[in-house]
Amino acid sequence: MLLKSRNKIINELGFLDPVNIENGKLINIYLHQTGTPDIFDQYNWNASMRGGTYGPYVTMPYGIYLDQLYDAGTGTLLHENFHIYQSRYFSNIANGNDWAWYIETTAQWFELFYNNYEESFVEVGSLTNIPHVALWHKTYRGIQGNGTINDPQTWIYEVHQYALHAFLLYLTEIKGVNPNIITRAFLINSGYTPQEYYFNEIPEFRAYFADWAAANTSNLNYLTREQVERSNTELQQYGGDDIGFNDYSIEVDGNNASGTFSPSVNLKPRSWAYNVVKVNNSANKSFNISFNGEENGSEGANSFFEIRIVKKAGENNYTTTNFEIENGLTGNKTVTLNENEDEFYIVVVSVPEYFSGNQNYNYSISISE
Repeated sequence: MLLKSRNKIINELGFLDPVNIENGKLINIYLHQTGTPDIFDQYNWNASMRGGTYGPYVTMPYGIYLDQLYDAGTGTLLHENFHIYQSRYFSNIANGNDWAWYIETTAQWFELFYNNYEESFVEVGSLTNIPHVALWHKTYRGIQGNGTINDPQTWIYEVHQYALHAFLLYLTEIKGVNPNIITRAFLINSGYTPQEYYFNEIPEFRAYFADWAAANTSNLNYLTREQVERSNTELQQYGGDDIGFNDYSIEVDGNNASGTFSPSVNLKPRSWAYNVVKVNNSANKSFNISFNGEENGSEGANSFFEIRIVKKAGENNYTTTNFEIENGLTGNKTVTLNENEDEFYIVVVSVPEYFSGNQNYNYSISISE
């Protein structure tokens, strides 16, 4: 498996071997048994790629490696193996704090070439629970990372960077983006963060990101139902009090929908993030919707929004339409629902030409019947 994946990494994705080979050394993988006497116990190792004198090496808990029935075992090994090849290009990385998410996200995405099973998507349920955080959000094991001081240090926030391989899958499998664009971000010294690189490399990137947000709102419709069910099981086990708290920035009763609504300060979408406004009890009704985005973010960046309307008609039956926005700030649309469409969602997607930090972008939505 490791030799097969090496051929793909080098011959298809354009990487070179790690520096170990040039140093005349092997790439070592240390299998260690956790919880029992082991010559490696003193190092307190987990599954990880680490830097050594002659180049990177991998440490792998023996049980994870052997348990082929648990697909994450093989996936973990592939994940860490991909890190080995990434490491040669870490010197190309600019703005390291906002690059860190991409190192983990792409390693997770690489697993999918060989291991696209239910266990490959265990973290994905986190995405719909914190859609308001920036694409590049990263916290891990109590380390603040690049979030805000108010972001909880909980499972949902910590696995965000691992769940985002679903976005790369969406780009390559649904939107047809060449996989080499994903990995080329490491190979060139562009001076860009990955998110800015994508903005410059993929002309439709704003629209693709908004379409992905709508697909997430449509119960992750680009994944199999088994994959979604497995991610929900993981979410229920580890999500704790965060589950469902941030799914919807605003909820509106369709029986009394008229009014103007804005998100709370804690749920305003950050750069390259989104909100979902849920309208219940809406079957057989029409709603006139006006959107107004504030011109600037909380720290002065120019705002830019894309909007999608997602209608739900029964379980896992969703339709998405575009909501035209003028200059990324204002727009109007009439939404009419059929008798079997009892709720719909206004997906407000913040996609400014700004690619760092955590400033947020305010807006208001006016609804009339």
